[in-house]
Amino acid sequence: MLAFNLLFNLCLFNFAESCLKIRYPGPPKCECPSLLLTLLTYKEYDVSGVVLSGVRVMAPPQFVLENCTVSMYCVDDLELVVFDTDRTHQFLNRPADGICDPYTQKWLIGDKDGTLITVNRLYGTCWKLLNPPVTQVPVTPKPACSNCELADFEEQDMHGINFGYLYPYIYTEDGCISMDMICRRTDDLECHDVEIYAQNYDGIFPIASHKNATFASVRLVCDSRGFRLHYNSIMEIGKLTCMFTDCS
Repeated sequence: MLAFNLLFNLCLFNFAESCLKIRYPGPPKCECPSLLLTLLTYKEYDVSGVVLSGVRVMAPPQFVLENCTVSMYCVDDLELVVFDTDRTHQFLNRPADGICDPYTQKWLIGDKDGTLITVNRLYGTCWKLLNPPVTQVPVTPKPACSNCELADFEEQDMHGINFGYLYPYIYTEDGCISMDMICRRTDDLECHDVEIYAQNYDGIFPIASHKNATFASVRLVCDSRGFRLHYNSIMEIGKLTCMFTDCS
């Protein structure tokens, strides 16, 4: 009987032992460092001078921490800046949303691209300048060839001829002005040949690039000095003439 009781108690002990639960400790408490800075307290941490001097508005940010999840943000159109131990994070109008890693006690905050970055401390303030400086945009000077002396052209006294520059002017990719000179008949006559001639110090040259029985045209470009128009290698054109031959 004694042996039976001993055997029964031993079995009961083994059964109870198999039902024991092993409890592991939970994660540490979230105690990542944070601080809400004001006009009186931010200077100690703004070592790089991110907050500009001048007439400004400053206020501590809104801060919500729940179950290791954090959101630090600004209101009233102020911009959020966070002073970390090794750098400054400018969130501007975006909130600093993320979590506290309880094992490292560092913040994991989403940047503007949605990537989590490590922030050692969330020391933040909200600010903006009341009268921000106006950035002067440098004015790129126009090239000399953006304006040019027009070549004289011989006006036709004959009825039914139109000869002159075609507006508006055109600008090339490098900013040089170019213009189309046209010569056309406005009557019903057709001609064996229509030509535009350019005169410079070297002579007189035919330059029409497009023509038919009633029309001729050419595009002239201002030279790099902004002095005279030219057509290909015919430089410094001073006079233009339109000629119709054998019209009927």
